[in-house]
Amino acid sequence: MQRIEKTFQLTRADMDLLAKQEYDVQAWCMLLNDKVQFRMQWPQYADLQVNGVPVRCINRPGSQLLGANGRDDGPIITLCSRDGINKILLTGCDARVFCLGVRLVKRRTVQQ
Repeated sequence: MQRIEKTFQLTRADMDLLAKQEYDVQAWCMLLNDKVQFRMQWPQYADLQVNGVPVRCINRPGSQLLGANGRDDGPIITLCSRDGINKILLTGCDARVFCLGVRLVKRRTVQQ
């Protein structure tokens, strides 16, 4: 069982961006040394919480590994994030090594 608990900060400028409909806060996770570079992938049996609020991070059975063409999504955590210091907690039952992060994202149109 792995457990990582970290904090991230949202500034007033970040909150101003998040007030616009096209911006969100997204959690992401990648397997280090994955054969598919930069692919988003969550640990097996992943459990994610942001400020104590459970967030669904995978849409596959916890025991199922990703295939060569598989990808996990990065959950949007805007609604459970707040101005200032935020806490993110990830647990998983996986012996592999992962990298966890949080980022501000902007939705783009197909034309963009």
